[in-house]
Amino acid sequence: MLGGGVAYIAAVPAVFAVLALRLGAWRTLVALIAVAHLIVLASVALFPLPVDPGVIAGGRAWAAGTAGESLNLAPFATIAPALAGAGGSGARVIALANLFVLAPAGVYLPILVPRLRSWRVFLPAALVIGGSIEAAQAAISFLLGFRYRHLDVDDWILNTVGLLLGFAAWWAWHAMAERTSRRSR
Repeated sequence: MLGGGVAYIAAVPAVFAVLALRLGAWRTLVALIAVAHLIVLASVALFPLPVDPGVIAGGRAWAAGTAGESLNLAPFATIAPALAGAGGSGARVIALANLFVLAPAGVYLPILVPRLRSWRVFLPAALVIGGSIEAAQAAISFLLGFRYRHLDVDDWILNTVGLLLGFAAWWAWHAMAERTSRRSR
């Protein structure tokens, strides 16, 4: 198995790239936080990866016998039971983790990408970004020849809502900062 520590190796050139951009102290700090967030996220959401041919063959055999068990394309099929208390506290913890895993990106993206500072532009971006983890897991599964992770449309929904919650927090902070700035003039 290829562990998530591999993702941390990608942090080194990413940090140097951020520093080379000379964004100013504040935006550099935010960009470094973004890099850290994305590296940790990748290490948890995409790894470990099976690389041993025997493990991959076993995964393909398992997938052939469980056709569709690790795939949910029905919206709210896993969210609704978690909210209703079915599935125990583990289901709620997973739902909350999926809700908040991308929330930090909702805060740092509009700081780093000014074009994303309006709801009209951020909403479609959130839909795409919210599905990026599931899309990456699906792409890796396709390359491996079996679903190595549970693919769930509800994860996409929760990730997107989390991004929007993060953006709402940024938007409220930004609006308050602008009002304070106007008063001090």
